[in-house]
Amino acid sequence: MGMEMYRKYPNERLVGYYRCKTPVLIIRDPDLVKHILVNDYVSFYGRGLGRDHEEMLMLNLFHSQGDLWQLLRHAISPTFTSAKLRAMFPLIQKCTVRLHAVAQELSERGNEISAHELMARYTMEFIGSCGFGINMNTLNTDKSLFIELGQIIFTKTKWQVFFLALREFLSKDSFIKKISVARNEIITSIMNLMDIIRKERNEKNIQRNDFVDILLKLEKEKVIEDHSILNKDENGVPVKIKLNYTEMHTAAQLFIFFAGGFETSATTMSWTLHQLSYHPDVQRKVQEELDKILQKYNGICYDAIMELPYLHMTIKEAIRTFTPAGYISRECMKKYVIPGTNITIDPGVLINIPAQAIHLDPHNFDNPDEFRPERFTAEEESKRHKYAFLPFGGGPRKCIGSRLGLIETMSGLATILQHFTVYPGPSSKRTFKVKRNAFIIQALDEDIPILLKPRKKTL
Repeated sequence: MGMEMYRKYPNERLVGYYRCKTPVLIIRDPDLVKHILVNDYVSFYGRGLGRDHEEMLMLNLFHSQGDLWQLLRHAISPTFTSAKLRAMFPLIQKCTVRLHAVAQELSERGNEISAHELMARYTMEFIGSCGFGINMNTLNTDKSLFIELGQIIFTKTKWQVFFLALREFLSKDSFIKKISVARNEIITSIMNLMDIIRKERNEKNIQRNDFVDILLKLEKEKVIEDHSILNKDENGVPVKIKLNYTEMHTAAQLFIFFAGGFETSATTMSWTLHQLSYHPDVQRKVQEELDKILQKYNGICYDAIMELPYLHMTIKEAIRTFTPAGYISRECMKKYVIPGTNITIDPGVLINIPAQAIHLDPHNFDNPDEFRPERFTAEEESKRHKYAFLPFGGGPRKCIGSRLGLIETMSGLATILQHFTVYPGPSSKRTFKVKRNAFIIQALDEDIPILLKPRKKTL
């Protein structure tokens, strides 16, 4: 609906419609996008996803709102500093070594390869090792808790699709709104994952000061304190707030770390490989850059990844042409007047920022169907509105793990392209269908077949 409405009214800043009983505004203007996500985000801090925030798995950083979000973000953000990401890189290197070995074995068979399956397994390996500190061996086995969890999370039953649609017709106070739509298998799998992590760390006395360590430390401390983003005292000073942190909050953060990092990264990497298979000139430039930089650093390392601008540009262009976070959802939380107009947005109105449509708008990107990484040179980016490209959202609620996800993506692609040249598989085609029942994250409904042929000169 968002893409259709966006294209139907090319000269409007915003377009409104009703989704069942709920009013929705589609934002087309990058200036207005900036106001909603950045300047006036306190008026739009709600995600607007229609979930009951008392559900156990909804107590996570992505779904939480207001002061709960503020408390969680304040506590978790130290995980993603530059120093932490650099310290994590030896684990990333081990994942890339395993990725190369599996890709080599698949290449030697001479058959076409599922790009998405290969990169999804690498992504799971990455999340397990770098996020949770456990080796799930997803690259070498068809049976893994991570693989099962991924299949459960990203496959909706007909009942769930019906139930989510039904909730759109109901008031916020309806008892049906309070019924969990999370499948019991997800909760069970997450709790099993927590048990594995605790056992691993307790038996080996592991302390890595990573994502999991921070969560376990919060459990021990039991209380998180910060200042409210919503309420102030009589002097205009934000009041102090606190959260009684429990293992339910830890389970919710593990869930969103996995769910948020899995499909987005796997789709981005596989789609990039697909685009490169059809654009050998771009692939050659990426490989020339890789050969030069990886020779300088004697292989993949943190500093090498930071010196691959053309690969980074290529990934951005791949995300532009197919954006996993296809739309950004917000909810108006208090009456808001759109700057420069007399239009008022009432509380409860949903905001849809259709990132995919914005990325394919010829007003923002000329010849949008053309795959051209040079759109993202510093010079070209300076000519374009900053909020015309939204791969990870924007403002205070921008994806907290975007830098880690980018390092994961660049490392995985660098590993493949360092050792192999990618070609379209015999059954490949230029465009693919998008899953109709995807929620929040859009994914392809078809496989991405590729061929991997060893390069003659690699490090």
